[in-house]
Amino acid sequence: VIPPEFAAYVRTDHLWKSAEPLVDVKAIDVFLADPKMGAARNAIMSLRSSDLRTNKWIAIAADRRVDAAFYSDGSFAACIEMGPLSAATRLAPRFVKLLSVKGLSYVTSEQNSWFKYESGKTVVYVKPYHNLVIAASSRKIFEKMCGASCLDSYTPERKMELAASLNAPFRIACDVNTVLAFDESVSYNVAPVIEPLLKKNALAFVDTAITDRDMHLELSFPLAKTDASYESISQQNAKIAPETLQIA
Repeated sequence: VIPPEFAAYVRTDHLWKSAEPLVDVKAIDVFLADPKMGAARNAIMSLRSSDLRTNKWIAIAADRRVDAAFYSDGSFAACIEMGPLSAATRLAPRFVKLLSVKGLSYVTSEQNSWFKYESGKTVVYVKPYHNLVIAASSRKIFEKMCGASCLDSYTPERKMELAASLNAPFRIACDVNTVLAFDESVSYNVAPVIEPLLKKNALAFVDTAITDRDMHLELSFPLAKTDASYESISQQNAKIAPETLQIA
């Protein structure tokens, strides 16, 4: 249900266990300083000081698979797999009058209905959808998600890539060129070797685990072909498969 024109795609299979400790990692502030991450920055800053972090029931409810996407205009979209809890989320619109949350309202139109949360400049649209909860900070993106046709825009190969098993708490998918330019050593030593062999419109995948003390990254690049020139990279802790280059 997430529109495919994203700048970055993030997935975790256990949101609370993975993300709650990450909220306090100071290094993330560098990433959030990017103007494109405005909506995400506001949400994380609010969560850092929120009492919800100490609520065990929130922890149980929030430990779900989440797929999220960030777009070049600074907006985001998210899809939360609720599992058995979807029985409760589907009933949420019926009990909207009992919900007392500042900034939260329920909007109904001729063809759709949704929750709308406003806090300062932040606006988030939310809707229970079958066994999911979908959310977006852009009305346009939200309406695309509600149309339930986004999956048709993905190629079979892209669907398999995004659904593959995780090797760390988080997986980030983004344009290969973004990853190759992120680190100076990768930009100068690795990029010139692998760029000519990458698939067109390829995504790079970053499996990551981050704490204040250390960071683990495993980069995966889909290749159109392999070449003997990779021998020098393989000697620098790279794992090469016929169609994928991984650097841990």
